Amino acid sequence: THLNSLILRYVDELFGRQETQQLLDRVNAEIPKITEDLIPNVINLTVLNKVLKNLLLEQIPIRDMRTILETISEHGLTTKDPYELTSIVRISLSKIIMQKLFSKSTVIEVIGLKSTLEELLLNNFKEGNSTIEPGLSEMLIKKTKAAIIAQKLIDSPVVLLVNHSLRFFLSKFLRQVFPELIVLSPLEITGMKTIKMTNVIG
Repeated sequence: THLNSLILRYVDELFGRQETQQLLDRVNAEIPKITEDLIPNVINLTVLNKVLKNLLLEQIPIRDMRTILETISEHGLTTKDPYELTSIVRISLSKIIMQKLFSKSTVIEVIGLKSTLEELLLNNFKEGNSTIEPGLSEMLIKKTKAAIIAQKLIDSPVVLLVNHSLRFFLSKFLRQVFPELIVLSPLEITGMKTIKMTNVIG
């Protein structure tokens, strides 16, 4: 666990453009058709590196490179934004995410956001803000800490389920304080799973 946390902390240094190129070369040797038109025709190496690092930072395995590259090839012509591409790739990898987090359970026990707080955050981002005001951010951190403690007491995964539009921002914001927290979007949940809100932030 300690080694894993160190790798995640220094992923920017450990997984750069050179490592991305080496990984791409290995994929190219096995399934060349997937890679031959991707770089630089669809996206450049820097964007691919950023997408892979975003996945690694949120503890998403990148072993299924076929799915990752096929998804980027499909959507990379319409967007070059690595964060938007990451969100699209995460949906394509939803089965892997579910297996990693809830492989033995048909009931997904998650932390949720109170509807009033979710609406407040959504309105905040609709106005073009990329940050939230200090009083609200302090409250959010305090309430998230309490929810995580309560989640651990019932031996449930430390997973927060939020609106897809909020997922990336809240993950980036909250994981700075709570690196063990996994933030999911409903679009990333697949299979016959029952969702149970065991704790609510509000």
